[in-house]
Amino acid sequence: MINRKTDYASLGKVYEGLVKTTRNEYDVAVANYEMLKKQEEMAREDLKLYEDDKTSKSFEIANQKWKDAAAAMDQAYSDMLSKMEAWTQAIVDNFSNTMERLKQELENDLTDGAGFDYLIDHLQRLKSAEEEYLTRTNQIYELNKLAREA
Repeated sequence: MINRKTDYASLGKVYEGLVKTTRNEYDVAVANYEMLKKQEEMAREDLKLYEDDKTSKSFEIANQKWKDAAAAMDQAYSDMLSKMEAWTQAIVDNFSNTMERLKQELENDLTDGAGFDYLIDHLQRLKSAEEEYLTRTNQIYELNKLAREA
C-alpha cells in the first residue's frame, strides 16, 4: 500500500502515461495480428491451389508456408491478448490511484488535514475520559449516599 504522503497527482500522470503506452502497444499487436491473419488466409488459399497433388514439392512448400503463417498468427494472437491484459491492468492501476487520491483529498478536507487515524485516536481518548468521569461521578455518588445514611 502507498503511504499517506504519496503525491497521487504525480503518480496519476505516470499511470496515465502507462495507460497510453500499453494502449499503443495493444494497437500495434492488433495490427500485427490482422496482418498475419491475412497472410495465413493467403497461404491457405495458395495451399488450395496444390491440393490435388499432395505429393508435389509445390504442395509441400505451400503447406509449410501455411503452417508457418498459422504459427505466426497464433503467436501474434497470444501477444495481442497479453498486451490487452497489460493495458487493462494499467487502467485498473490508474483507477485505483485515482480512487486513493480522491480518498486522500476527501480525508484531508473532512479532517482539516489531521487524518482519520488522528480523529479516531482523539475520539477514543475522549471516550476513555468520559468513562473515567462517569466512574468517578458514580463513586462520589455512592460515597455521598453512604455518608447520608450514616
